[in-house]
Amino acid sequence: MTEAAPTPAHVLVVDDEPALRRRLSRVLESRGMRVGVAELAELPYGEAKRRLVAMFDETYTAELLQKTGGNMSEAARRAGLDRSNFRRLCKRSKDEP
Repeated sequence: MTEAAPTPAHVLVVDDEPALRRRLSRVLESRGMRVGVAELAELPYGEAKRRLVAMFDETYTAELLQKTGGNMSEAARRAGLDRSNFRRLCKRSKDEP
């Protein structure tokens, strides 16, 4: 079985200081990581939660698929979901901004 190409690490940067968030984001991105910057306190609760859950879903599904060599059925089994729900989760996490 061929192994899926590694996906870049997803990192959520959270800090009170905007300059530090920007600098840390640039450093992490230069090392090939995907970076989300959380300025959560500036968002309504529902939107902040939606963004964090979307980032978790995307990271979780990508990691499972990488570990299973892209085998959707095995990834779904490890997640404790049926295959159709796991596929839906993967699609939704890719459609989220």
